[in-house]
Amino acid sequence: MCHHGIEKVFQLAVTTFSKKCPADSFRRNLETLMAAASRLTGEDVGLEQCQALHRAGQSPSNTLDSPGGGGDRRESVKQPAPVTYIPVTETHDISIGIFVIREGESIPLHDHPSMHGVIKCLAGNLRITSYTRKEAHLTSVLPDRIKNSGQMREKLRFGELFLAERVEPSLEVSPDHPCCVLEPDQANIHQIESVGGPAAFLDILAPPYNIDPPPEGDDTQERDCHYFRVLPDSASSPALRWLLQSQPPASFFCDTEAYRGPALH
Repeated sequence: MCHHGIEKVFQLAVTTFSKKCPADSFRRNLETLMAAASRLTGEDVGLEQCQALHRAGQSPSNTLDSPGGGGDRRESVKQPAPVTYIPVTETHDISIGIFVIREGESIPLHDHPSMHGVIKCLAGNLRITSYTRKEAHLTSVLPDRIKNSGQMREKLRFGELFLAERVEPSLEVSPDHPCCVLEPDQANIHQIESVGGPAAFLDILAPPYNIDPPPEGDDTQERDCHYFRVLPDSASSPALRWLLQSQPPASFFCDTEAYRGPALH
């Protein structure tokens, strides 16, 4: 086997998340994968050649980016994307990619339905705020604003409005930290922010998003990414929040860049 760190992580991820993997060895395989992913560095994935990270670390180079700079709303499309995605590889069972988040930006609160995720910070500092969806039907403690709104009660019925428990504290991670994991039913909804400068992380998702599965395929489960906002309404305990499915902020968009690390086999 090739000794590139990312190649080893790829092989371990394939083994861990293969549908053929026996259930009783899953936890052990996941721990082995996490240990290998925790050792990854930016150099292992060619991050030193990443244009988005270099751009994000530079001072504003034109008046559009500068405070008080000219330029009207139409010209603001020249602004770089808040987030850049670098696709590394995708198989039927896993997808691996790298996200670069510009300083002061974030990937808004979003979910990973029925998926595992492994995150390893490769550059800069990240703050990860996570929520675990609560399935309990706590309709007796509905805030008046929800109770008295037919539209809100409808969203509640369709699962687009629900109680979630915030995982405390938020994680602050740098390249020195081990990777972190989200599971299908734990910490599965999260927001990822850069702190004090641009940041980058490796992201392993298993299985991948499957937004429009073909009905005759062998993976017919729909797994789409949904965005949420936290409602100000009080819940029965400080850790519980009402989350409402919504569009991401208009300012959020992603561009892509080619992967420049070692090829995976």
